[in-house]
Amino acid sequence: MLFTASTFSDLLSGGSVADAVYAQCPLGLSPGVIRSRALTDFARRCDAELWHPHSLIEDATPGTTASGTRRPTLSYDWKRDGERIACKSARLAWDERKRHWKLAFSSVRLPLAAPRIYAFDELLLAAFTPEGVVVFRHDMKVGVSTAGASTSTSGYAITFVGPRGQADWKESFEVIRPKLAASGETLLSAGFDEPRLAAAIAEHAPSRTAAEYVGVPLASSSGRVRGARLGALARRLDEAIHPAARFDEPGDGARGGGGGWVRDDRRVAVRSAQLLWRKATRNWSFQFRNVQLPLGGVRDAAPFDELLLVCYSPKGIHLYRHDQRSGVSTNGKNTALTGHNVQFGGPRGEDDWRVALESALDKMDAGGDRLAFVDWQELAS
Repeated sequence: MLFTASTFSDLLSGGSVADAVYAQCPLGLSPGVIRSRALTDFARRCDAELWHPHSLIEDATPGTTASGTRRPTLSYDWKRDGERIACKSARLAWDERKRHWKLAFSSVRLPLAAPRIYAFDELLLAAFTPEGVVVFRHDMKVGVSTAGASTSTSGYAITFVGPRGQADWKESFEVIRPKLAASGETLLSAGFDEPRLAAAIAEHAPSRTAAEYVGVPLASSSGRVRGARLGALARRLDEAIHPAARFDEPGDGARGGGGGWVRDDRRVAVRSAQLLWRKATRNWSFQFRNVQLPLGGVRDAAPFDELLLVCYSPKGIHLYRHDQRSGVSTNGKNTALTGHNVQFGGPRGEDDWRVALESALDKMDAGGDRLAFVDWQELAS
């Protein structure tokens, strides 16, 4: 079924409270991974030039696991005179459900239990706000909480929140900032014109992906906001495709790790993904995460009957019903906790997203049913 984008203008226009606040900020609406790299780069520049100008600053080197194999990821970001320095960053974000601003630093690999063997010697926290960045040295204690079952594989969370109901980010940050300062030491507060910050931002310019999404609805929204809007749009499409069906909210555990609903007693799960350029594989692809498919010894069956995939691209939105087999891959230790990945992409080395999109959709056609398409072209005409 073909739909025009204007049919869903309430979902495709505007953004979150935070999106509006960050609209004019460098990297304010960039993907979190790009912002994280820029802030880590900034903190390292400050460490080398301001805080320890006479120290030896070196790149991080991969360690080994208990079995002696090389670790696939680094647990810290650089070395200073042999000390391992880790930097975590977070954007001051508005929590719509709890109605407060918060800083949430995730995937902090603190030790789970005794003996307390740390993966780094010093932890820096970089708080990104609409007016700049504040860097703190953290004591690895204040604000730390577990992240559920994924703590053992992904690490802890460090969270600081402002007053409930306070919508003004400045007022909220005035409450949050002393909490952060009490957790260690405030090292630097920098506006976006600070030379080291400006240089780090310039080196982490918008990605190839971002360049292709200029002017596309929801492109400037955060990943969380976009995901919520696409999930709501998927339900609207499903209701249009099944006008005589009864739709209900799912019971406990029926969502399968994400949004969903019940249609005529069939549990429907929905996942969304953006067509992204991936440097590692040099191709454009969709990657749907946290799909809880059957897994031996963990899940005998999926917690849903039907899986819908929302494909968000510069062309529009495609909705698919997936066969729960094609494009499926495991996600390491996290597979048992959060689920599988489902990925469809274009050929390696194909730079043109249009060609890659058609290739990915062809693969999806072979592993499911193409149900609907929301066309951006109508908005441009």
